Amino acid sequence: MKIHRTRLSVLFLLALGACDGATDSRPVQALTITGGTVEVRAYEDTTLSVVATDPEGDVIEHPRLTWTTSNAAVATVDGNGKVHGVALGMAEITAQAGEVTATAHVAVTAARMMSLNVVPDTVRALPGDRVSPVVVGTDRSGSTIYVYPTWSSADTAIAVPGYYDGAVARLPGTTRLYATIDGARDSVVLVVGPPPSFTIYPDTAVLLVGDTPDHLAAERSGTAGALIDLNRIVAWTSSDPGVATVDAAGNVTAVGPGAATITATLPGTGVASTTRAYVLRYQPALDFVSWQTRDLGGCGLTRSGQAYCTMQTRYFASAPRAFATAAPAEECRILVSDSRASYYDYGRCSRFPLAVDGGHQFTSLSSGSLRACGVDMAGAVWCWGAQPQRVQGLGTVAQVAVSSEGYCALESSGNVLCWGAYNSSGTQGNGTTTPSATPTPVAGGVHFRSVAGGGLNMCGVDDGGSAWCWGANVSGQVGDGTTKTALVPTLVQTPVKFASLYVSLGTACGLDAAGKAYCWGGAPASSPVPVAAPTAQSFRALALRPAGVCGITVQGTVVCWGASIDPNAPNPGPPGSDWVSISADFDQTCAVSATGRVACWTGRSTAGVWNVVDLPRGG
Repeated sequence: MKIHRTRLSVLFLLALGACDGATDSRPVQALTITGGTVEVRAYEDTTLSVVATDPEGDVIEHPRLTWTTSNAAVATVDGNGKVHGVALGMAEITAQAGEVTATAHVAVTAARMMSLNVVPDTVRALPGDRVSPVVVGTDRSGSTIYVYPTWSSADTAIAVPGYYDGAVARLPGTTRLYATIDGARDSVVLVVGPPPSFTIYPDTAVLLVGDTPDHLAAERSGTAGALIDLNRIVAWTSSDPGVATVDAAGNVTAVGPGAATITATLPGTGVASTTRAYVLRYQPALDFVSWQTRDLGGCGLTRSGQAYCTMQTRYFASAPRAFATAAPAEECRILVSDSRASYYDYGRCSRFPLAVDGGHQFTSLSSGSLRACGVDMAGAVWCWGAQPQRVQGLGTVAQVAVSSEGYCALESSGNVLCWGAYNSSGTQGNGTTTPSATPTPVAGGVHFRSVAGGGLNMCGVDDGGSAWCWGANVSGQVGDGTTKTALVPTLVQTPVKFASLYVSLGTACGLDAAGKAYCWGGAPASSPVPVAAPTAQSFRALALRPAGVCGITVQGTVVCWGASIDPNAPNPGPPGSDWVSISADFDQTCAVSATGRVACWTGRSTAGVWNVVDLPRGG
């Protein structure tokens, strides 16, 4: 019995030792450190958890382990697997039992912030400003660093917080912004004052009943010329909802013909800005017979002889005009990449045409970069940027042509007279590069029956069907086999007799009596004399754009070719067989159908599909 009591005492002591954390001497077959990559803050501790099993697969509760670190400058570890974060970085912590090891990746992250200090304690801003106070944190080690906390606002009507970047001031008033990180918190007083003024862009909006809404932008000037968006802050109203309505985002919808004042007001202040909205209704729809697209807009002629032009609206302080002469960035065009109007740097465009002032009836139009001209029923020439002005010094005119430098008119007598503010390329054909402000006959005494212009050139067809060109000749577009500038009408070197000519920047083309196309100059012809187009089609009309040509066939379809389409394989244009007129500029082509529709497109066909957008024309 005495021996039995001794054995029980030993077992009791062994069990007590195990409970006190004594290690188990059983051999370790496998070791695993749970948790994968472990994160620990600098200056804080975490204990790794280890699972050890013996050869039978039984878990060893207290294995005998040795702990090591690969980088004591980042993290240390004691004999019980407790890891201490020292500095930012990565370290490998290894547990070893005999020949068996297990490794954990430890990432030491930034020390916990114990306190924050926002500098300064008060900031001032205007509506729309982004407020980003400086925040300095003191971490667990006592070090101070710049931090990016989470922000909140005591009054989100006055300021809306960002996540890491302060807040955006909205309405005038005073609120407190709170910076928080790791439980540490500090605040700053934000005082939002009213701006002295702001502006609505555009300052005139022209809308069409039934068209998509126009978007107005309320903005004020910020630092370094930056524009601060106030659209989500201001309150929008219309003086006449029967003419135009405006929603909370500044989208204006045309309701009925007339004029309305659209006002944006900054709540809680007397600061406001206004714009005029002019609403038109075309009933019936405008019935176009031709459309002259241009690099800064376009003009069209209706069946009744009225001229309509797309317009730039920014500079109209009262009633809208046809279109204004302004910097290219503020001019208007139909952009087929956007079914609505297009934004530019400073202004907004109307994408539908407005009647040219004066009530004139025209027989033909020609449009250039900044201006357009028309011949009225009496043979007088009118040109306009904003208001049509009659050109003096001409007889009865049959046709007018516009280039980038100026104008030429074909009188019914067959004489061609040219004028304009520029003549550096010799487009006035008077033998000099000196511009003439009044119509002056071209040199040479040629009797013409048609005239065409574009880019830096003019061309004409004489009574015998021969083509003559003058102006720039860098690409051989004069057609005389050279690249020498032609200051007077110069005969195009070809036996072909032409019925009509078409001119663009660096390129010219013509149609013979059978409708066969010939081109010269730059791409797609790339020849200083006329060469036949790569198509057997016969055409009624052509339109030239850089490196590309589109034409209306005698069947009424559209066919295009050139580098922007395909240099050697003409492609069908947009679908339809009732096209009657076509024109092109630098980056778009427009065609008019027999029903008065104006359709425009850019670029090349993708798998036979063209990006076509119709010009809004009411109805």
